[in-house]
Amino acid sequence: MKSGRMGAVVRDCLRKNRIGLLLWGLTLLTELAVFLLYNVMLEPLAYAAVLTLFIGLVLLTVEVSVERKRARERQRLCEAVLSEWNDLPEAKTLEQADYGEMIRKLGRCIRDMERDYAAQREDMLDYYTTWVHQIKTPIAVMKLYLAEETPEHRAMSAELFRMEQYVDMVLQYLRLSSGENDLVIREYKLDALIREAVRKYAAQFVLK
Repeated sequence: MKSGRMGAVVRDCLRKNRIGLLLWGLTLLTELAVFLLYNVMLEPLAYAAVLTLFIGLVLLTVEVSVERKRARERQRLCEAVLSEWNDLPEAKTLEQADYGEMIRKLGRCIRDMERDYAAQREDMLDYYTTWVHQIKTPIAVMKLYLAEETPEHRAMSAELFRMEQYVDMVLQYLRLSSGENDLVIREYKLDALIREAVRKYAAQFVLK
């Protein structure tokens, strides 16, 4: 655990036990007052003070150790809260129970939102994927009608080619976050890629 967080744990522990520390201080002051008022021997007072201090330090050390363990568990849960929000430690106080219920409600809300988003996205993917495949059929038919080489047909074929590119862009966009990318990361010869691109856009180059 980092020193800064450890210091925060100690301060938090002292703040939580401030009433006990206050009672401990009042006890020492009471013993001192009794010594001064009744002229009690110093040795019993010193013994009682040392014994009280030792017991207080032992209890405080135990409390800091327990609080440190709790802080580590909270830190672990904080890092994995999105997956373990429903497995919180058993609440020891009403305050912890209230905070735990708040976290569970937020977790259920996030889970429902994620489920709704996934369903909506699935519907959207199905719709646009169907649309892309359906629109490719009339494009292919129009290409057949424009197969004859005339200036008008070449111009219309160029626009049809651009339309087909836009349809492919939609399909590629839908695949980006679906885990079905057609990417193969490896080395290629640049000459082959350039020739393929030139052949693909040859008609566009001729028109320009």
